[in-house]
Amino acid sequence: MDNLGGALIILGILALVLYFLPTILSLILRRRNTLAIFAMNLLLGWSLVGWVVALVWALTKDNQNQTVIIKNEIKTDSKMVTIDKSLDDPHTEKIDDTNNTETSTADKSTIGTVENNSNRKKILNILLFSSFLLGAFLVGFFVDHYFNRNQSKNTAIISNQSNSSDNTVVSNQSNSSNSTNSSSTNGSVANENEIDKCINYLNSQNYQLALQAEKNAVKLYSNSGWAHGCLGMAYSRLGYFNLGIKELKTAEKLTNNKNALLGVIYSYIGGDYDRLGDLDNALLYYDRCLQIYRDLNNKEGEGGPLISIANIYETQGNYDKALEYYNKSLQFTNDPSSVANIYNNIALIYFLKGKNNKAVEYYKKAIAFDQEIGDYHETAICMLNLGDTYTDLKNFSNAQYYLQKGLSMTQKLGDKYWEANKYWEATGYKYFGKLYLAQNQESLAREYFTKAYNLFKATGDNGDALGV
Repeated sequence: MDNLGGALIILGILALVLYFLPTILSLILRRRNTLAIFAMNLLLGWSLVGWVVALVWALTKDNQNQTVIIKNEIKTDSKMVTIDKSLDDPHTEKIDDTNNTETSTADKSTIGTVENNSNRKKILNILLFSSFLLGAFLVGFFVDHYFNRNQSKNTAIISNQSNSSDNTVVSNQSNSSNSTNSSSTNGSVANENEIDKCINYLNSQNYQLALQAEKNAVKLYSNSGWAHGCLGMAYSRLGYFNLGIKELKTAEKLTNNKNALLGVIYSYIGGDYDRLGDLDNALLYYDRCLQIYRDLNNKEGEGGPLISIANIYETQGNYDKALEYYNKSLQFTNDPSSVANIYNNIALIYFLKGKNNKAVEYYKKAIAFDQEIGDYHETAICMLNLGDTYTDLKNFSNAQYYLQKGLSMTQKLGDKYWEANKYWEATGYKYFGKLYLAQNQESLAREYFTKAYNLFKATGDNGDALGV
């Protein structure tokens, strides 16, 4: 990116030189009308016609008036007057005086013309120099604006992807385990450089290609925070969390200023520690990420780390702290999908705290948002959780209604969510077994518990199978 910026600055300067070529040629050729040529060049040079006219004008020779000096002769109207050198002629002195007067006047006129031309050149040089400064400023502004915008854009893309996958949690209330709802921004791979390729590969979830591109980028740009940062992100996405942390911490050292990239780096480091089970370090880096976004006054960015911190407190069983941060995150989250997941997590915490009526309230809020955006999968999960909550409230009719709807929706979902669907289908059977057991229908309860056990075993989920 730095090489491209330098090339753009050089091209911008060359463009300025080409634009003012008529004025430059006029100065070199010392044309009398250089100031006028400059004015046309400056004001009309943007049009091809104006620039060509200024160029032709600069190359056209001036029409010079020649002063012819004829010794001892003065031309007046086509008559020749010869000056007599005789000292006896009384008119000699008079004629000589007249000649001297005319010569003096001509000399003064010539001096005035030279001074005027000198002043014009000074003015022209000042104007031309000012135009070049203005042009250079505009080129620099454009380059700076272009790269800052692209950097912000790339950071936002990676940040959104990071937040959507790392921080959005949908939980099974029966065992408080978290399942991640990942989403990504599709992007095509641009032929710019290895760093840009890595960013686009990350956004299109081609993590192996992202890893290869960023290994090349680190070789080419060893002192680039972006290069090491993207490599760390690729490692994180592929599950190499320790390698990810190593590269991301290198990127942190190379990123001197507080910017959005540093916030994303802290978010990824926190996520890697979170997956490694090091919750204290995860909390530390999520908090650093939050502080970066607050320092940058990035309100939208604050939502992600707030959700991540809430997840940590929820895992640690500190439900009051978790609720505090989930509620804070709602102030900075505009994405309906994220809002729905936050409501689902708040509902789960109220369920775990034994406040089932509050849990019902927030599950219904989550379902409303999921239905609004057409998220069939998440709607089904929330309905199953809501049905189980109604079972605990002894509201068996509502429990039957929502469990049946949730299970039916889960069974209709396609192969895209096959593994997750089978997990939630098994969970639905378990919730039905719990409902029938609460109604003292033991045979039906045993039937559904058996279905749940067999499906958990079929998907390799031995832990949940044993929990049935």
